[in-house]
Amino acid sequence: MAINSTKGNNPVSKSLTNAQVTSLVDAGLTAALIKSGLASGLTYQQLLNSVSTNTSSYITSRQTTLKNALIALSGQNISDYATSNGFELETFNGIEYLKRTFATPGGSGTYTVPTLLSGLPCTVIVVGGGGGGGSINGNVNAGGGAGGVVYRTNFAPTGTITLTIGSGGALGTNGSDTVFGSIVALGGGGGNQHESSIGLNGGSGGGGGYSHPGGSALQASSSSGGHGFNGGSGGGSGNMHPTGGGGGAGAAGESPTNNNFGRGGNGGIGIQLFNTYYAGGGGGGSWSGGGTSTGGLGGGGNGGGGNNTGASTAGTAGLGGGGGGGYTTGLGKFGGSGTVVLRYNLSYTG
Repeated sequence: MAINSTKGNNPVSKSLTNAQVTSLVDAGLTAALIKSGLASGLTYQQLLNSVSTNTSSYITSRQTTLKNALIALSGQNISDYATSNGFELETFNGIEYLKRTFATPGGSGTYTVPTLLSGLPCTVIVVGGGGGGGSINGNVNAGGGAGGVVYRTNFAPTGTITLTIGSGGALGTNGSDTVFGSIVALGGGGGNQHESSIGLNGGSGGGGGYSHPGGSALQASSSSGGHGFNGGSGGGSGNMHPTGGGGGAGAAGESPTNNNFGRGGNGGIGIQLFNTYYAGGGGGGSWSGGGTSTGGLGGGGNGGGGNNTGASTAGTAGLGGGGGGGYTTGLGKFGGSGTVVLRYNLSYTG
């Protein structure tokens, strides 16, 4: 039964639900102390704050799960707790998670870890913005490289953390870096801007032009480590002048050969983390009649083919895919923006 308190002959304005009373008792307050606190005008949260405990010690001392601890200490059911703190509930392989996704690109911001989650382990995925596909009218242009990917387990954030989501690169330019505290996922390299230039270096490298190499992947060798592959080289013979596909987080961009019948190289595949592929490379463009190339799984855009055999497409926002390369009469496309994804395992027991 909910507890109310009185002060003189007047009811105190504060009262507690059954769930809130249970959480306070579990945290160590007696019924007398709860009534006394209410009588003095304390709110539920002030009563809870008066108890010397935290989520980690609660889990350990009671040999319970993170889910049960959050319910007890917050006085909310788990769905309401998730919603009130910007999370959603997700089940993957039979395990329930708290998941929070940051996907709005642009200026620098911050994220403050909720008090009850402070210092607890989670997984974090950080993806840079994808590079833009090359796009100079009258030339064949290569696919953009995907943004770099950093994946950490047992990451235990506390306090306020710097947060910047990388934007996708404009035509033929690198994507922007995504920053989460000390973790930096590099923007993908831009695809070459005409058929006789190399791809740009980036998280994953942009594709190269006709007879030119793709850009180099820089993510794995960066201070944050992570995943990224080189862009594909452009074809070296034939009259289709096919260009290289952008590198992905899971494989290099394809380097076209005569067997491609002139189409550009496919973008490198991205990397699967939980139920999502991230950071596929953009497909390379081709000359007249060459046909379209395929962007890498994980948001990579398709490369354009000449004679209207298919237009290029943009990298997918929120996945860090590279943009598709343009063809002789069609423009390439922008890269997709990056993301940061946090997950807390609600079955965690310390």
